[in-house]
Amino acid sequence: MRLTSLIAVLSLAAASFAAACRSDNNNTADGQGSGSGSGSGSTTTVKDIQSDSMAPGTAVTLNNVVVTAVDTFGDKTGDMWVEDMGGGKRSGVHVFKGTVSGGAVSVGDVVNITGGIKAEFALTGSNADNTGRTTTELEPASSSSTMTVTKTGATATITPDKVDALAIGQMYDGTMSALGGGAAFTNAWEDWEGVLVELDNVSAASAAKTFSKATPTPVDSFALKITGVAKMEGTMTDIAMIPYGACFGQLTGVVDYFYDYLVLPRTAADFNTTGTACPAAETSCADNIDNDGNGFTDCADNGCVVASASCRSATTINSIDTATTLPTTGQELGSSESVCVTAVANNGQDFWVAKGPGVASASNGIYVFGGGTPLATGIAVNTKVDVIGTPKPFNNDTTGNSLLEFNELAATSQTGACTVTPLLAQTAANLSIDANGKLMVGTLVQMTNVAVVTIGTTANHFAGTMKQAGTTFEYQSNILTTDYVAADVKCYASVTGIWTYDVYNNAYSLQPLQGGAVGTGTCN
Repeated sequence: MRLTSLIAVLSLAAASFAAACRSDNNNTADGQGSGSGSGSGSTTTVKDIQSDSMAPGTAVTLNNVVVTAVDTFGDKTGDMWVEDMGGGKRSGVHVFKGTVSGGAVSVGDVVNITGGIKAEFALTGSNADNTGRTTTELEPASSSSTMTVTKTGATATITPDKVDALAIGQMYDGTMSALGGGAAFTNAWEDWEGVLVELDNVSAASAAKTFSKATPTPVDSFALKITGVAKMEGTMTDIAMIPYGACFGQLTGVVDYFYDYLVLPRTAADFNTTGTACPAAETSCADNIDNDGNGFTDCADNGCVVASASCRSATTINSIDTATTLPTTGQELGSSESVCVTAVANNGQDFWVAKGPGVASASNGIYVFGGGTPLATGIAVNTKVDVIGTPKPFNNDTTGNSLLEFNELAATSQTGACTVTPLLAQTAANLSIDANGKLMVGTLVQMTNVAVVTIGTTANHFAGTMKQAGTTFEYQSNILTTDYVAADVKCYASVTGIWTYDVYNNAYSLQPLQGGAVGTGTCN
């Protein structure tokens, strides 16, 4: 399972350049960027570079521009953004692979840049961006030349330009989503590409999710959706723990583009989550207006899925677990059958549910991904729950199986006890076979005469190993509140937990319950 979700991993590549840093600096792919030129040019302004009248490949020199952001966070660093004095629309630009002369530069330094060319970056190939949009940036003229960034000794203050993200989001044309939401939406964000902006009262329309395949997960590889049909990306500061629904009273950052328009805060001081005036989740579900500016209208909006029963469908765990094609619209578990909580993850957000009460059974248990939202009051093991959300397969890469998750939008504790007992006498040999194991994912099971063999570590996502009757299998510690230690490496009469699939290690796995390993068994 995951305790943080994952965005599809995409990539950077630039023609004739080795790997370096961009806002998408944790990604890799086979695409190619554009840009070539001689590297010598007359003094110009950033607004000139951002103008369509300047052709890509034009050699430029910038004098007396101010540094608005420098990426020094995470594994890959070096990106820089500069802006014309005075700011305003089209006044900022991304500086890619610049060589700093005379010492490190910081936000507020005034610099000159020589040896650069204008480039319009876009991926082609199998991961091509088909919207027609590009990212304007400065880069060296060739792989053998240098673009030099030189401090002048002066400093300046750039006041972020205030941008109305809600108004831009309401320009998004959902019928043109394949083309980026339409010209009005694109042009509105394009005016601020490369510019330091301040967005006030914007909502987190998703939890922070990683877009990296690396293990352990890089700290600079998280992003989340925000008001304005854009994303906040943690390229320069840690945003990993921001939950769905957080209200940013203020969010400052430079605007970039990579498949989506991105706002990149520079430090934790660039945002707060204490706002009280963010757009409310959409509850006007028949007015054909995108009230919260997230690109979705009426029943296509998650706010309406939660607010209006007419915007979702009652379903069962078995219907989802056995579906040939998963529904893409809002679903509700618990309104047509009793749904019981069988386990709660140790992050206090995610949990497992099963049809109940009674004995657990195949294809009647499922993992609920909380998306960074803390458990609602009253939700605990052996309680009844109603969950609204959407089912989705999750995989961190293109190999192995996916893990079926129910992505929670809202969960409500229901009255009455709801106890599910484990399915007894399960064997690792049987559960590890794909045809059997897949049906049992999400199911509460008990296995007898099981030995803990090795303990999980950070490097393998805390996946240790157990052994039963000669069959070694994986276990994970996402439910355990006190992880196994060396003293627990021994044989137990039985171990109870949730059978699952680990997409990171591509293996069926057991999530033991806290206290689920009991007695002394006979193991071989």
